[in-house]
Amino acid sequence: MTANSPEGIVGDLRDFSQSFSALFNNPEMSDVVLVVGERRFHAHKLILTSQSDVFRTMLASGRWDMSRQPEVPLQESAECERVFETFLRFFYQGQITCTLETAMPLLLLSDKYNVNALKVACDNFMTTQLGRGEYAPALQWLPYSIAFRLESLRVKCVDIIVPNMSAVLNSSTWLQLPLDCIVHILQSSRLAVENEYMLFEAVLKWAQDLLNSILPEIRFSQMTAGHLWLVEQTSARYGGNQMMTAGLQEAHKYRSLVAFAEENGMDKLEISQSFSSRRFFPREYTASSGEAWAWLDWSMPCPGAPDYAALNTAQQGYRFVVCDRQGEPSYIIHKVSAVDVTVPNVVSGEKAQEIVNEEGKLRIGVFVRDLE
Repeated sequence: MTANSPEGIVGDLRDFSQSFSALFNNPEMSDVVLVVGERRFHAHKLILTSQSDVFRTMLASGRWDMSRQPEVPLQESAECERVFETFLRFFYQGQITCTLETAMPLLLLSDKYNVNALKVACDNFMTTQLGRGEYAPALQWLPYSIAFRLESLRVKCVDIIVPNMSAVLNSSTWLQLPLDCIVHILQSSRLAVENEYMLFEAVLKWAQDLLNSILPEIRFSQMTAGHLWLVEQTSARYGGNQMMTAGLQEAHKYRSLVAFAEENGMDKLEISQSFSSRRFFPREYTASSGEAWAWLDWSMPCPGAPDYAALNTAQQGYRFVVCDRQGEPSYIIHKVSAVDVTVPNVVSGEKAQEIVNEEGKLRIGVFVRDLE
């Protein structure tokens, strides 16, 4: 080539890019399948290893057992599973669409597989969004930054949130923030709020919302009268809680009806059938708790099928499983000091034996006293 020889760049990058993109998730010429959750992606080792040294170690070094397998399973979080297709598309197209919802999991994947170009792109996108001073993306990314110890991002998020705290407290996102995020925000002395009492009320509202999702799992019906009184005092101290009040009312109704049945010689089994939710079944309490009423399934194996006489005596050492009316195990009694058994419409051991043979277990109503 002489000094005066003309030269220039020729070609069509758009056509080249489109041809390259056509290989994405294409079985043709694919030499590896990435399995992520329930999905399978046809990929090409050359393309993956050229942009990720992690994939190079996994697929080309021979030091990883799965490198010789046609399918390679990858363990990802649920958030990363949802964006893995987009992440993989970056290898074939060089650019992808990034949103507030996908930016963080894409950043995590690019960091995990050391795809530097995508990592820089995601970081730039997130920095631009935070630079606008809007608190919505900051609230969305703060939990990730704490969970994955992205300290720089965490500081940026908190810096955006604290001057907008009044708006944050009135947003629905506030009630959805996990505890560690609440703590990180409250630790800042730069919170811009009307007053500390307003902040206190917002924190109490957050805690109440959390309580409402947890309290239905507390079995108030299994508490003693003294314990129920203590719960009432606690509820009153914090201005009352709707779920707590409902649980207390339900427990008092339950205790009243069972006591009424005992005083009037009524069938406790019939009363108990009105309370079929698992909220009315005892757990494995270690303290002597007086009395508890529940459905009970005779659990096999045991030395032979129980006869009716055996069912009416105290059983030492047998394993009983208390179930709700849908058959969900709720409570296991390993040792019973005294059991009163009521089997409706069963008048003989022969009938009890028949039920055991047909169903494999005998559902009975029991009133258990002084569990040991």
